[in-house]
Amino acid sequence: IAPSLPASFCPETAGHDDKPLLRPHAEVEQEVRAALELIHEIRGVSTVITYYVPNAGIQLKVDIVCDEELSIREANQIARKAKRKLQQLPDVISVDVDLELDD
Repeated sequence: IAPSLPASFCPETAGHDDKPLLRPHAEVEQEVRAALELIHEIRGVSTVITYYVPNAGIQLKVDIVCDEELSIREANQIARKAKRKLQQLPDVISVDVDLELDD
């Protein structure tokens, strides 16, 4: 028999003085998409994956869509710019940006 949890138990705030540990994926994804809309070379965001690391924060894996005519240097600059932008979001501890070409 599993122990019962108090009625007020919330896994997102457990043990942290009612401060939320993690924000919902939908909220994080919305922030990611809004931040990347500001980078005009990015045509879209195809995937946002969030990994929640206990007592640390959020790791992001994001796939961005760019023009297929970009040089490797240009694509690398865009990905770095996206990574810097996303690292500024609350609770984000690491970012992996992958590039998809729009053909």
